[in-house]
This record gives sequence, C-alpha cells and structure tokens, in this order.
Amino acid sequence: MAGTVASHPGEIGEICVRGTSLASGYVGMPPSMVAAFVQNPCNTLFADPLYRTGDYAIVSEDGELFFRGRRDNQIKYQGHRIELEEIDKAAESVSGVTMCRSVFDAARERLYAFYVGDIDRHELAGAMRESLPRFMVPSRVTRMSSMPLTKNGKADRKALLAMARASGHRAGDGQRHEG
Repeated sequence: MAGTVASHPGEIGEICVRGTSLASGYVGMPPSMVAAFVQNPCNTLFADPLYRTGDYAIVSEDGELFFRGRRDNQIKYQGHRIELEEIDKAAESVSGVTMCRSVFDAARERLYAFYVGDIDRHELAGAMRESLPRFMVPSRVTRMSSMPLTKNGKADRKALLAMARASGHRAGDGQRHEG
C-alpha cells in the first residue's frame, strides 16, 4: 500500500509504503538504523509502521501521486537550505530546456546545472538569474547532448557531480560553460 504524509490534494508530502515483507532486512537492527520507519498517522490504535521512501509527491484531486523530488537532494549552501529540484524546475520552465539536473559540490562550495535542450547556455543562465534567488543560481551551466542515467532510468547526479569536479573536463558538448 502506498500513501503520503500529505493528506490534502495539492499538498506535497513524503511517499510512505507498507507491506508484510517490506522491512524484513531491518529485523534485529538497532533503532537508529530504522529511523526511516514511522507510525501510520491514520492509525493510532496499534503499531502500523510505514517506511519513508525519501520521495516527495503531490496528491491530485483523484488521489494520484505525482513525483516532486527526493528528500536527500536538499543541500545547505551559503546558509540556506535548497532543494536541488527547485533549481531544476526553474531551468525546465525556460523554453528550450528539455531536462535539467543540478548538483552541489560541497568541497568547492559550488552549484552546477546540467541541461538538455536547444537554448543557449548564456540565455538559460540569464533566465535562472532572473527567476531564482542569487544563492540558488548555479556557478556553471553546462549543456549536454543527453543526461546520464542510473540503471533505474533516473538522472545520475553522481555522474554529473563527477563531471563537475573533473578539472578541465569537457562536459556534454565538449566545452566548459560558465554561467
């Protein structure tokens, strides 16, 4: 069974799941290891643990869930908490951008955005400066011919971070793009 902490249509919440074989790998683990489990807020009569997936979704009027990002993509940068998906969404709202994924290099204290689309990187960087608070604007915007994907078909942020960290690396179309 799937559910979300959000209980009203249009509200963002974390997707939670439960089932008889879901948590078998957690049996015997110390409480600190099972922090991903919470009591079902809809049931206060008996123990009914839910597993917090780390995925955020919005509930539609029809009860459908629409994915809205991951809990673990939140970063702290320049004293602000930032969801990387907010940067992605701002870039993807610009005409000519098919997909954008941003990454944060904590060691260098820099934000990077990688995108697929036909818009010029300077145009996209300018649009992002207009729509995002200054602390959320990536220091480099790189156009890619395609986005690297994980085996699950999601954008591979680890691969993107490795590209961002590679000194002198030619990402995407072979050029370093400062935005």
